[in-house]
Amino acid sequence: MHSRRAQTTPLALDDGSVVLAGERQLVHVDTDGNVMARAALTDAPVGGLLRWRDGTVVTTESGDVLLWSPPGQPRKLGNVGGNPTRGGVIAGSRSLVAVVDGRALATLDLRSGATKLLVGDPRASRQFDGPVVLDPTGALHVASVVGELLRVVGRGTITRRLALENALLIYGADGGAPLPSMFRRVELEPSPPLVVDGAGRVAFVRASGRVGVVGPRGTADALRLASERFCTKPLGVLPAGEGRMLVACRNGSLGLFGDGEP
Repeated sequence: MHSRRAQTTPLALDDGSVVLAGERQLVHVDTDGNVMARAALTDAPVGGLLRWRDGTVVTTESGDVLLWSPPGQPRKLGNVGGNPTRGGVIAGSRSLVAVVDGRALATLDLRSGATKLLVGDPRASRQFDGPVVLDPTGALHVASVVGELLRVVGRGTITRRLALENALLIYGADGGAPLPSMFRRVELEPSPPLVVDGAGRVAFVRASGRVGVVGPRGTADALRLASERFCTKPLGVLPAGEGRMLVACRNGSLGLFGDGEP
């Protein structure tokens, strides 16, 4: 399978086999690389492939959520109401939660196909990064493009808001006009996905290069900064053992951060 536009994270299964997604197809390969099953898609997949029950869940650009259980063909479980920006996450036993069109947080009941808006509004100005991450308590965490981190529980209750950036980030109206000194102008690019560990700590690296950890408690010192600007083009943050995280950058540099409990 070859597709220059494939942007979906593969899914590794317990038996060592892997499910891959291309621009318009799914492929299941064994540990030796042999194709075990293949299925066509009518829409481009986005985000990561997910495991649910005995199949692979696929989110697509049009918002369709599909379940593939070889040797059958993918079947539609529902639609989240828009483009599930950078994919979704399985929450609980039957829900998929995703950022939709970058503006809202929505959940899809994988059994009934019912969709519900949790946070935000498709017409709102706030832009979420996505994807959503789930902590050990079942709470959802999502960051906005400008650096606001939200913790969401239940049917959409926001229990915490934190600023991951130390200044308000806005565009210049004409892309280059000087702004008041109280603002810091940056390019509002998506930041790499958040990571949550078993203790509920949320690790982040912003598009600005800012690296840090948010502790599970809602106290004023919940955010611990690891680096103000580690690199200019971060690729992602990954867990690297108890109380540690690894940050990778496009220039090839790697940074290992961690000092235990934040």
